[in-house]
Amino acid sequence: MAEGEHSPHIVDVQEYFDDVIAEASHNWDNLARKLGFSENEIKVLRTDGPDQDRRCREMLHKWRNRKGMEATLQVLQQALVDIKERLTAEKLEGKTSTHKKKRKRKAKKANEVDSSEDSNVSSMENGLYAGFEVG
Repeated sequence: MAEGEHSPHIVDVQEYFDDVIAEASHNWDNLARKLGFSENEIKVLRTDGPDQDRRCREMLHKWRNRKGMEATLQVLQQALVDIKERLTAEKLEGKTSTHKKKRKRKAKKANEVDSSEDSNVSSMENGLYAGFEVG
């Protein structure tokens, strides 16, 4: 798999950050606690971010960078449920199928481009050999 590509069944949790921020940034500090941030880390985020949306975004990115592959959509959804943001968690679940469809369309389009390039190369190769007699 090339660098920067994701396995088709692994979802990058970062794709959901905008939705979480839009729905739950007012509760970002409780979400941070559920995602394992200490009170000191929350205090630093509180002083660094000019508003709750930016604090929430910064916290989510730090969480993702800290946890790596353990920063999953399921963990984020459970943390949202734990802080009484069940509706937000459920909205993310609905987005999962939309993201899967987009990735499938993107992969299909990439395969079609690859196929047409192969076809063009094959046609060019045939054209190069068409003027020569094999003997």
